[in-house]
Amino acid sequence: MPKSDSDSPRANGTIAINVGSDPRALELQHVYNVYMDIAPHFSHTRYNPWPSVVRHIEGSAPNAIVVDVGCGNGKYLGIGDRWYVGIDFCTSLLACVPNLKKADLLIGDAQALPIRHGIAQLVLCIAVLHHISTPKGRIGALEQLLSICAPGGKIVIYVWALEQQPNVIGARKFESNDVLVPWHVQGKHSPSGQDATYMRYYHVFSRTEVEQLALAVSAQISRHAIDFEANNWILTLWKL
Repeated sequence: MPKSDSDSPRANGTIAINVGSDPRALELQHVYNVYMDIAPHFSHTRYNPWPSVVRHIEGSAPNAIVVDVGCGNGKYLGIGDRWYVGIDFCTSLLACVPNLKKADLLIGDAQALPIRHGIAQLVLCIAVLHHISTPKGRIGALEQLLSICAPGGKIVIYVWALEQQPNVIGARKFESNDVLVPWHVQGKHSPSGQDATYMRYYHVFSRTEVEQLALAVSAQISRHAIDFEANNWILTLWKL
């Protein structure tokens, strides 16, 4: 939903918040409803695949099954000779996915994936976990990612980092792990036809929190790696 006049973003555009007693309501208002409204504009700004994600895809075997959880407009679907399943809870974003011969689309939540266990050689989860507002929910989603990954497969997760390098485009100063971040839409891209600002919820991760995610599922993985790129933490897990 667009922000009200009573909202007062700080100078860097973010508002520190407490998740409160109803995290699902927070996610509904500041994640799901926002993406349903901004999907065409968001998709218009998200057309270039990140090279580091592409390298993970190209490193998988030919004809591997790749599942992209939170696939958005499908920019990672259809790269190379792989079979793809794209999953997103936002039907407005799924409507932006082009027709692809070797990709199926599913409506689904990262915390309850509608797909068979052990099916994927590679699971992507790019910029999704940071929209889940509770530790229990984030661990639950991580368990779901592991459940759909085949033994010996790989899970690649990108989340926004609390630790921001100031010389990177889009860098922000976060005063809390839980924040609302503005998304500005010009009238020509807005459902109302007028300029609007939407506030998206993020949980920005410290490196320690990323390490804790890996430790929470350590019995199910052979190893993990943590990398930092463009103010994102990248967690890679190799399933036993």
